[in-house]
Amino acid sequence: MAVFNLNPVPKPSFKRNKPTRRQRGDIRPSVRRELHERSNGICERCKSARAVEAAHTLRRMDIRVKTTVEDLCHACKECHIHMDSTLGGKVFKQQFRMLMYKKAGRMNEYYE
Repeated sequence: MAVFNLNPVPKPSFKRNKPTRRQRGDIRPSVRRELHERSNGICERCKSARAVEAAHTLRRMDIRVKTTVEDLCHACKECHIHMDSTLGGKVFKQQFRMLMYKKAGRMNEYYE
């Protein structure tokens, strides 16, 4: 004795056309190689330690399409923690991103 008639909604036939934040923030191997070539494996903040991490200089929600090498800073573990947790580190990330965008000729994207 069925009281309810189950009529499930069909699944949509289209795919998501906009990448998720995670997909926009993922670092492709080609970008990682470019980053290593740019820094020669040395931290771009302290210029002394071996760089082991790629630090985003902007939040994932602010990345428009995909992560580029200008959006990253090659950093040692201590500098990455400093950049993410202190005001001085956040200022460094902003200035570093502006410098990288200027070198790449992307200043119009910086101010949008």
